[in-house]
Amino acid sequence: MNTKSIIPIRIILLAFILGGLLAACKRVDRDPHPIEPYETYVIASRRSYMSLGESFCKVYLVRKSNDTEWQSDVRWLEGLDYEDGTEYQVIAAKAEKTIMICYSETTLKGMIVKEVLSKTKKESDGLPEGIWYWDPSWSEDYNPFFASNN
Repeated sequence: MNTKSIIPIRIILLAFILGGLLAACKRVDRDPHPIEPYETYVIASRRSYMSLGESFCKVYLVRKSNDTEWQSDVRWLEGLDYEDGTEYQVIAAKAEKTIMICYSETTLKGMIVKEVLSKTKKESDGLPEGIWYWDPSWSEDYNPFFASNN
């Protein structure tokens, strides 16, 4: 066998190996599971966002209905079609969802909404000052951390 016929075989073999590795890096979401009991929560009319290195993620501001302090650790909502500018009172449980990307697992906190008690178009009261808020006029893929998007 000469070396000219071995090179195409090596290239094809390398392509199959790389293709298999890329196929193994698919994102897999595991079913969310509650980590707290169901309670009455208020979901704010505005979302915030936080930096994740060169990227960012939107977070929902929530508080227990009898509390005044907003928390910003909710990254996803299940069972609610959220609209900016609308405050919700819901029965929900804080939950976790594990996401696997290329053999690396990360756990995201969110909420499973069981029932929507009220939905009011309004600006939520007592929102924290000094944090960045998501602007609903931005497209979903807009990144506020890069000036080139302007």
